[in-house]
Amino acid sequence: MNDCFENIEFEELLSKVVAGEATPAEQILFEKEIAVSDQRRRQYERSLIIWEKSHNVSSGPQFNTDAAWLKLDLRIKASEGGSNIRKLGSSQPSEKVAQEISRHRSRRTWWIAASVTLLAGIAVLIYLISQPTAAPITLTATSSKVEKTLPDGSAVAINANSSLTYPAEFAGNQRKVSLKGEAYFEVQPDANKPFIIEADQALITVLGTAFNVDAKNERVEVQVAEGVVKLSSLNADTLFVLLKAGETGIYDRKTGKVEKGGRLTENDLFWNTGKLVFENMSLAEVVKDLNHAYGSNISLQNDSLADCRLTTTFRDDSLPDVLRVIALTLELQVISGSNQILLDGKGCH
Repeated sequence: MNDCFENIEFEELLSKVVAGEATPAEQILFEKEIAVSDQRRRQYERSLIIWEKSHNVSSGPQFNTDAAWLKLDLRIKASEGGSNIRKLGSSQPSEKVAQEISRHRSRRTWWIAASVTLLAGIAVLIYLISQPTAAPITLTATSSKVEKTLPDGSAVAINANSSLTYPAEFAGNQRKVSLKGEAYFEVQPDANKPFIIEADQALITVLGTAFNVDAKNERVEVQVAEGVVKLSSLNADTLFVLLKAGETGIYDRKTGKVEKGGRLTENDLFWNTGKLVFENMSLAEVVKDLNHAYGSNISLQNDSLADCRLTTTFRDDSLPDVLRVIALTLELQVISGSNQILLDGKGCH
C-alpha cells in the first residue's frame, strides 16, 4: 500500500469509482490500492452495498456489484501477469472474488428479507390501528323489562330502571359485563371463559348457570336458580362465597362484607316471571312479598291480621287485582291512600 496515499484521498477516489465518475487513470490507481489493502477492499465493498441500497430507491439505473467485482478481479489479474491471467472475456472470477460475491449476495438477500418482513409488520400494524374499535353496548330498561341475547348466546332479562353494558364481542379469556340495577341471567356454559358481572363493587363469576342479580339498593344480592355462582368483592377477591342452586348471597356496599343470605323463593323472581306463589303463607309475609314485587307500600291496620294464612297463585296480575282477591279471600278491606295502602279486617281465628 502506498503510505503517501492518504485516507482522505482514497475516500475521494472511492466515491468517484462507486459513482462511476473516475477517470481510467484513477480507476487503475484505485484497483492497485484495494489489491494490496484488505481494509480498503472491505471499505469498497461496504460502499458498493450502501450505493446499491440508496440507488434502488430512485428510478435511476442500478449498480451491479457482482459485475463490478468480476470486472475488478479481471483487471487485477491482468495487471499482475503470470500464468493464471485470464482473458477479459472470461466470466469466471477467482475463488477469492467469488467468495466476496457470495458474501455480498447473502447480505443483500438478508437485507431484502428483513426489509420485506419489516414492511409487512408495519402494514399489519397500520391495518390494526386503522380498524375502528367497537364501542361497548349499553342496554337500558326504563319502565318495563327488556330481554336480550348476548354475543356468546347467554340470555339476560333486565328489570325496569336498570342497565347492562357489554362488549360487541367477548374477546380474551373472559366474558365481562357491567350491571346497574337488576337482571336475570341464563349463561351459556364455557369452562375456558368465565362469565363475570361487575355490579358496583361486587363481582359475580360463573361458568354457566341461571341466577338473578339485584344491585338496586345498598346491598348487592345474588339469587341462584341453577348451577354454582361465586360472589366476591371487587377490591378483595379473597372475600367470597360460593352459592349453589336455591341459595342467595349478599354484598354490603358500605362494609364490603360478603355473606350468604336466605333461601331463594319463586317470588324473588316475580319481576322476571310475573308469578307469585303463596303456600299457606302468613299475611305478614304476603304483604312483604307484594311490596318487593310491586314496589308498593302496603301495611296491616292491626296486628291480628298478621297470622292470617293464604294459599293461592297469581300470574301476570296487577296489584289492584291481587289485593282484590286477597281481600275477598280473607274478608279484608283495602284502604288506599296517596302513598300507602292499608289492609283492615277483624283478623283470623
